[in-house]
Amino acid sequence: MDIISVRKNPEYAPISIKYFQDKWANQKSSKVYEDCINHSIDEETIPQWYLLYSDNTIVGCGRTNYKRFYQ
Repeated sequence: MDIISVRKNPEYAPISIKYFQDKWANQKSSKVYEDCINHSIDEETIPQWYLLYSDNTIVGCGRTNYKRFYQ
């Protein structure tokens, strides 16, 4: 299995948007996923989005909601 960071691999953004929308969004929240994932690529923001692949098939997804602070 592979964990794909959408921020580090922006070519996965369209696939991840569709996957998250299909799995988690409703009619009202669909655009929120698109906006949030697209903005997380260009900016150092949270959350970060991930896809889990097995045998070239998406088998899961996730996001992080935390930020580490360094001094």
